[in-house]
Amino acid sequence: MRIIGLDIHRAFAEAVVWKDGKLSRLGRVIMRRERLEEFAKQLSNSDIVVIEATGNAASVAAVIGPHVSWVFIANPNASGGVSLGGRVSVLGAFGPW
Repeated sequence: MRIIGLDIHRAFAEAVVWKDGKLSRLGRVIMRRERLEEFAKQLSNSDIVVIEATGNAASVAAVIGPHVSWVFIANPNASGGVSLGGRVSVLGAFGPW
């Protein structure tokens, strides 16, 4: 299992992966649907993806969700967590993973 983190900006996302206790940079993902789908196809169905809570986080989660085990939308300014149903959850800074 890997944990993929996406720091979303308007035109791109910075992607990192946490695996076996090591954090590695995956690079930039262009925030166009075609490019995001290409990125999502490289993910494993055992991966967990954590997306920064921004205006387009739900759209990104909708594209990535079918390719991974869980997608979390994390808001570092909130506490607790809220499930959106299915395999997408909104987490606070200390939400359950």
